[in-house]
Amino acid sequence: MKKLATALALLPFCLQITSTTSPAQEDFVTKTTNELRQLAQEHAASMRLVLIGKSRTGRPILIATIGRASDVDVENRRSLLLVAGMDGRRRDDVALAMSHIRSLVSAAADTAIAKSLTKHTIHVLAMANPDGLARGIEGNGAPFDEDRDGREGEDGADDLDGDGKTVWMRIKDKRGTWIIDPDDSRLMRKAEPAKGERGIYKLVREGEDDDKDGVYNEDGKGGVLLERNFPQLYPEHEAGAGSYALSESETLSLVKFITDEPGIGLILCYGQDDNLLTDPSANKEKGRASPKGVLTEDLWIYKELGKSYREITGRKGKNHGEWPGRFVSWAYAHAGIPTLATRIAHYSDKDAVKQKAPVADAAGTKEGKKERKKSDKNKDAKNEDAKKLAWLQEHWGEGSFVPWHEVKLADGKSAEIGGMVDALLHRIPQQIISKVTDKHMDFVLSLLGRLAAPDIAQLSVKKLARDVLEVKALVSNEGWLPPRTEMASKLRRPRPPRLEFMLKKGGKWQRIPSKGTSTRLLFGRPMQLMRDLKGMGSSKELRWVLKLGADVEGLELRLIQEKSLCARKEVKIR
Repeated sequence: MKKLATALALLPFCLQITSTTSPAQEDFVTKTTNELRQLAQEHAASMRLVLIGKSRTGRPILIATIGRASDVDVENRRSLLLVAGMDGRRRDDVALAMSHIRSLVSAAADTAIAKSLTKHTIHVLAMANPDGLARGIEGNGAPFDEDRDGREGEDGADDLDGDGKTVWMRIKDKRGTWIIDPDDSRLMRKAEPAKGERGIYKLVREGEDDDKDGVYNEDGKGGVLLERNFPQLYPEHEAGAGSYALSESETLSLVKFITDEPGIGLILCYGQDDNLLTDPSANKEKGRASPKGVLTEDLWIYKELGKSYREITGRKGKNHGEWPGRFVSWAYAHAGIPTLATRIAHYSDKDAVKQKAPVADAAGTKEGKKERKKSDKNKDAKNEDAKKLAWLQEHWGEGSFVPWHEVKLADGKSAEIGGMVDALLHRIPQQIISKVTDKHMDFVLSLLGRLAAPDIAQLSVKKLARDVLEVKALVSNEGWLPPRTEMASKLRRPRPPRLEFMLKKGGKWQRIPSKGTSTRLLFGRPMQLMRDLKGMGSSKELRWVLKLGADVEGLELRLIQEKSLCARKEVKIR
C-alpha cells in the first residue's frame, strides 16, 4: 500500500470529508448507541451488550451478543462475529448491521431465525470506530503527526467556499503533473509524457496552507486508520498506520474480544474490503514466513462461501483489499478464523464494457494478445474515474459533483476547487438499501448453518464382566466447516475438540483419576483429541474399557472445544 499522500494523489477529484463533527453525524452515533441499549433491555432474554472498550474520546465500543435459550448456554456455542463501522465514512454499513440485530431479536419463536439462534450465537460489533463515525472520517481522529514536524493535525483540509464539502483543488504550476481529462473536462488525470502530454496543474485537497510551509493540507486530522493498525504484516512506516500495532483502543479491544472468545468460527466484515467476489489469493510464502494470503488447504472454504455470497446477493465484480495491517488478514493469520469481507453496493459491481484496442499486423498472435490485454488494462485504469462519476450520478444525481470554480487563496494564488462528492462512494444508495439488507441477512443466516458442529453421533455400552464396561463412541462433524482451519492447526489455536470421560462421585463431576482409585481405564485415554476431524461427514470411532468402582454415581462423555461444550452423552452404567 502506498503512503496516504500518494494514495490521495491518485484520486484527483474526490471529496474528502471535513474533520469537524456535524450534528447529524454525532446524532447518528448517539442514536445508534441508545438504540443498542434499548434493544438489549427489551430483548434481555436473547440479547446482551458487552462493553469491550472505549474510544479515545470515551465513546463505548459495544458488541451485541444474540442467542436464544436452549440446553447449551449462549456463551458456550459456536458463533459468528459481524464487524461494521471500522471506516467512519461508511455509516450505511452500521445501519445494515443494526437492521440485522433488529431482525434477529424480534424473530418469532417458530421461524428459522429463532431456531438457528438456539444452536448458535451471533456477535455484532456495529460501530467499530465510533469516533470516526461521529466525525465522518476514515480514521479515528487520534492526534497524529503526518508530516513529522512535531505538530499534530495543524494543516488539514479547509472548506474554502463554505458549501459544506471539502473537495479537491487544482493550481496551475509549471512543475505540475496533472491535466484536465480530454475526454471529460470534469475529471483530472496524470499527464503522459510519452504521448507528448505535459502537466500544468498541481492537485491537492481543498484548503489553505495553514502552517505556511509551502505545502497544502499535508497534516490533516484524520487520525489513525484502523484498517492499518493490526499486527499482521503491520505497515509500520505507512501514513495512518499509527505509532505501533494495536496502538488504538478500538483495534486492541477487538483483538482481545476475539482472543477471549474461542468459539468464534466465522467472521464477516462490512467495510472497504472484498474477498467474496472472486477466489482469494493463495499464500505463496515458504517455510515460517508470515502468510500473505490464504493457505492452500483453506482455499476451498473461501471459494465455496464466495460462491454462496454471489448466488444470494447477485453481486459481481472483483475482490479488493490489502493484506498488511488489515483486520481481515489478522483474524485469519493470527486467530485462524475464516474471515469474509464485503464492500456492499460498490461502483465497480457493474460489468465493465471491454474496450479492445486494435493491434496492427499482430491481432491473432500471442504477442498481439498480450499487447491488447495491456492496452485494455491501461484504458480501464483511465476510465476508473469515469465509472465512479457515472455511478454517482446514476444513484445520487447532480449533487454528486461540484463544478470547478475559482477561489483566491490567502497566499495570493488563484486556484480552482471542485470534483466528485467522494463521500457518496462509501454510501449505499437509498433505492437499493432494502434489497441489499434482505439479501445480506439471508447470507448471514446461511453462514450460521455453515458453522462446525462436532457431535457424539453414536454411543454404545457393553458389559464385559462384573463392573467392566466397553464403551464405543462415534464422533462426527455435523457442520459444514471443520472445527479448525489449517491455519488454526499451525497456530495451535483454537485447540481441536477433545472427548473426555467425566464420572460423578459424591454429587460432583470429575475426570477419571489416573491412579489410586477403584475406578480406572483398562484401555483407552481419559481425554482424546479430535485432530483429524474435518468438514461435514468427517468422523472418528473411539473405544474404551473401564472398571467401575462401587461409589460411581454416573458417567458421561463430553465433547468440548476450548470452553464450548459441543455435546454430552450419558453412559449407562447399570
